[in-house]
Amino acid sequence: MCTAKCIGRPCKIISRRWRPVTSGAPGAESGRFGPARDPADPARRQAPPGSGVMATGPSLTRTSMSDHDTIIRYGLEPSGAGGQQLPFSPAVRAGDFVYISGQVAMNERGEIEQGGIEAQTRRTMENVKKVLGLAGCGLSDVVKITVWLDDTRDFWTFNRVYREYFGEQPPARSCVRSQMMVDCKIEIEAIAYKPLPR
Repeated sequence: MCTAKCIGRPCKIISRRWRPVTSGAPGAESGRFGPARDPADPARRQAPPGSGVMATGPSLTRTSMSDHDTIIRYGLEPSGAGGQQLPFSPAVRAGDFVYISGQVAMNERGEIEQGGIEAQTRRTMENVKKVLGLAGCGLSDVVKITVWLDDTRDFWTFNRVYREYFGEQPPARSCVRSQMMVDCKIEIEAIAYKPLPR
C-alpha cells in the first residue's frame, strides 16, 4: 500500500518505479506495466508436459528436476505372502542419498530363512547389500541403519553378526524392539550417501 501523500495528483513513487508500456513499443504487451519479456526469454519458457521423466521401466524410474536434484527408484515392487505385490520401491535415490526399504530374512524362494537370530541377521544383511547394489552402493556408503528386533534377548547375538559387516567404522544406528509384520526376528533399513557424478 502506497503511503505517499499524493492524493489528487500523479503518484511520484509509482511513476518512478513503473512506466506504462504502450502497445506500439517493440515486444510490448498491451495493458501491462514494466518492460515486456521476449517470448523467447528462458524465463517465459515452459517445459513440455512430462519432460521431468527421464527414463522408465519395470525396474528403474528416473525423475529429474535439475542436474543435481534427481529421484531414481530401483527394483521391482516386492512380493509378500501369496505373491501379493507390496506398494513400495526397494531403493530410492534422492540426490546424493539412497534410501533402502526395510529388509527381512527372506530367501530366494520368497520364504523367511529358517533358524535363529544369527541366521536371520546374516540373511537380512545380505539382502540389504543386494538392494544397495541396485543403486550402485555398498555397505561402506551407508551412513545410517535402523534395526527392529522381535526379541530383546537377541540383541547381543545380533550385534556380534552385525559387527562382521561394518567392522570398526560402523554407521549411525537405531535399534528397537518391535512386533513384526511377518514371521521374522529382524528387519533392517539403511540410508547411504553416494554423490552422483558432477
